[in-house]
Parts: sequence; structure tokens; C-alpha cells
Amino acid sequence: MFMRILVAELLKYKRTLIPLICCLLPLAFACMMTFFFWYEKNPLTSRGRWHWESLLLNSLFDWCSLILPLFLAVIASIATSVDSLAWKQLLIQPLPRASIYTCKLLVVCALALIAQLIYLVGTALGLELLALPGPIPWGSLFLLFITFLPMTLPILGLHYWIALRARSVTLSVGLGIVGTYVTFISVGLWTNYITPWTFPLVVLNLTVFPLHEHVEINSILLFPLCLLGLALSIAGGSDFARKDIA
Repeated sequence: MFMRILVAELLKYKRTLIPLICCLLPLAFACMMTFFFWYEKNPLTSRGRWHWESLLLNSLFDWCSLILPLFLAVIASIATSVDSLAWKQLLIQPLPRASIYTCKLLVVCALALIAQLIYLVGTALGLELLALPGPIPWGSLFLLFITFLPMTLPILGLHYWIALRARSVTLSVGLGIVGTYVTFISVGLWTNYITPWTFPLVVLNLTVFPLHEHVEINSILLFPLCLLGLALSIAGGSDFARKDIA
């Protein structure tokens, strides 16, 4: 039953622009950052010699602070709007509400992972065009990929719960805009450790300038963030199971 619900949920997205957004947005951002680095690398404007991981961290800072909070809010919110006109018909079916909630959340997480993968690979290939010394740091890229979901699960769980609870995409996306602003202005402040939108920057050690020369992961934070994300997801699922959604 669970797999049938999951497959049905995946098929719904074939008729939407969500997969296209998840592919084009990170790719466009990677291209934009490649152009920016090419401009900085130009002898007429160069501020110094950068290497692979230094440029990667600069790109990650912009990705995590300017794009990621709102992007995650949008895809978590849109997932609830796919069935906005058919909630009553969906919930009267003999299907466990917990399964419906979990399948939707799994699809949201998968879309976020796909977007992160496209961003990382697009960034790597873009930086390769700049003829940087040394090989592509695939090990660091893989590490950034596998730590993506633990550090962003609190954001996804929070926005998904709010979108379902309020039955409004606008509220969740609006909160994502607030999260983007908070992330951008709180770099280096104590608020980095209490707002979910800044957790990726904290995990990647991107809250202090100048940025590190190499990718460093605060792995000790990943387990607590996983627990927080799971707690928000379970709370949202419990709320969804008890509430009638029109």
C-alpha cells in the first residue's frame, strides 16, 4: 500500500513544473557563479589566486544563504498544493494518513536532493572550465551531498508542516522569504544556532569570514539536526492525522 501511494505521488508531479524548477534553478545558479568567478579570475579584476575548494566554499555560501532557504520553502509548500483541490476526496479513501504524509515528505526530500546534486555537479563542471590547478575534488563534493539532507531536514519539516497546517502556500513561502533575510543578516551572530535556515551555514563552517580554504563539516551537529528534523516531521504527521483538511 505504501509503495502504491508513493508511486501515485510521484506521478502527480509529471503534470507540474516542480521537476523542471528543481533542475533549472540550481543549474542556472551554478552557471551564474561560474561567470562571476571567471570575472574575478580575469587579470584585469583578479583579487588573488583561488583554488578549487576556496571557490566551492564561496559558491556554497551564496547558495546556502540566498537560494536554499526560499527554494526549500517553495518545494515543500508546492507539494501540499498539488492536491489542493482534492484533499477531501483523498482523505476519504481507505488510506493511512501517516502514509500519505510520509510519501509526500519523501518526494520533497528527493526533489531537494536532486537539486543539490545538480548544483554540485554543475558547479564542479563550471569551475573545470576555469582551468583551475588540480583535479575536481569529487570527495569533497560527495561529502557535501551526503550531509545535505541532515542539515536541511529541519527546514523541510518546518515548512511542510506549516503549509499543511495553514492550508496556504503563501504563508510557508512568506516564511521562507523571512528565512532568507534572517540567514543573510545573521552571518557570524549567535542567531545562527537557533534559526533552522542558518543551520546549513553552521554545519559547513560558513559563518565566519574569511571563509576556510577547505571544506570542513561540523559532523557533530548532523545527528541533533536529524533528530530535530524528524521531530518536526513527526509532529507535522501527527497534526495531519488529527486534523480535517478541506
